[in-house]
Amino acid sequence: MSLGLVDVTKTTLGDDSKKGISVELLYAHREEIESIPDRDGVTAEGLATISGDIVFKTGGRFYKLYSTREKGEIRYSMEGEDDSKSITSMLEIYVPGQSAQILGWIDANKNQDFVFLVRETCGNWRLMGDSCWPCKMDTAEGTTGKTRSDAKGNTIVFSSEGMAPVYTGVRQETPQA
Repeated sequence: MSLGLVDVTKTTLGDDSKKGISVELLYAHREEIESIPDRDGVTAEGLATISGDIVFKTGGRFYKLYSTREKGEIRYSMEGEDDSKSITSMLEIYVPGQSAQILGWIDANKNQDFVFLVRETCGNWRLMGDSCWPCKMDTAEGTTGKTRSDAKGNTIVFSSEGMAPVYTGVRQETPQA
């Protein structure tokens, strides 16, 4: 039986009507990670799930990055010619303010290889970036705003190859011993 041949009904999809992502994301530089497990495979659901743990090198861990509520999302798009299709996932976040900290973070990380764990508001954690294809910062646009009612902040878009799978492994937020 082909992995693509499964019943996809409203009852099998579950209730994931909560939209958006959490205000707190986890990220790491790819170089600090020892290994990222493969997708579980075997079934259609397994192709979109990673249940193993991300293992960090000594001292490595996930760091926190804030995104304004209801201003972030994960989306994907399919691209390519017939028989050569691929999927790219995008993570868009909005970080408020124009502090030296966020401006310096953007500049220092503009060419960095990332791995992100992003929690959807429905509770699923999604992985952006893997062993072969790290997550990269594509664009960063910031503004000071013009008037008192304007937004002042930074829209940052990251991308990685493939569908961002559901991650059920350990989220290491303290340094690896």
